[in-house]
Amino acid sequence: MTYLQEEDVLSWVANLPDDKQMLRQISREWSEEQWKELAIMPTLSDALYQLLAQQRKRPIDIRLAANPGLPAALQHRLFNQHSDSLAKFLAGNPGLIPDLLQQFVTHQNVNVRHTVCHNPALPPHWLMSLVLSDPSQDMRFIAKSRLHDLTPPDWERAFLQHPDLDLAMLIESSPQSRSLGDWLQDNGLVSQYQLALAAQLHRQITSTLTELPSQVLHTPSRALRM
Repeated sequence: MTYLQEEDVLSWVANLPDDKQMLRQISREWSEEQWKELAIMPTLSDALYQLLAQQRKRPIDIRLAANPGLPAALQHRLFNQHSDSLAKFLAGNPGLIPDLLQQFVTHQNVNVRHTVCHNPALPPHWLMSLVLSDPSQDMRFIAKSRLHDLTPPDWERAFLQHPDLDLAMLIESSPQSRSLGDWLQDNGLVSQYQLALAAQLHRQITSTLTELPSQVLHTPSRALRM
């Protein structure tokens, strides 16, 4: 059998034994297509998941990485392969455990971070942290598509942890928010916002001075020389 219809797969899986030894024996006759079909089934027994992981074949591992029913131990095993392509499929897995979600929020690969941003399992306040740690236009565009998931408590938690002007601008653009000023006032965050403005202005000035040639910084102006 080289290709299976969905109902055939369900029937086939339902009739598979739970015994590991028996599974090993009958699986010797399975085609690669059957292995791949099996790897995307979200309700397999632990024995079947283990058997799939033992195949160590790329097409199977990729499907397993995206499988929402994949046990935590196997999620960790795939993550520890340090493969960006596997990490991307894992990052989009709605059944991903919180420990790995947190790892992907700070992953070095930008495509992995973009993928986890779309994952419905990602807590909203982590989404805000993700945006702040990766202020690229692409990330902000992706994040805005999920702003409807956020509630005022999520905004407050994120803003208190990261009092940042850019975060305030994201809050302002949310369809659920009223004006930014009203929201800050209601949540007692006006002073935090003012501090964020001052800090951002300081960063901008410092950055500008750093980019100037050293002779400009150390040469007195004409007015000072007179």
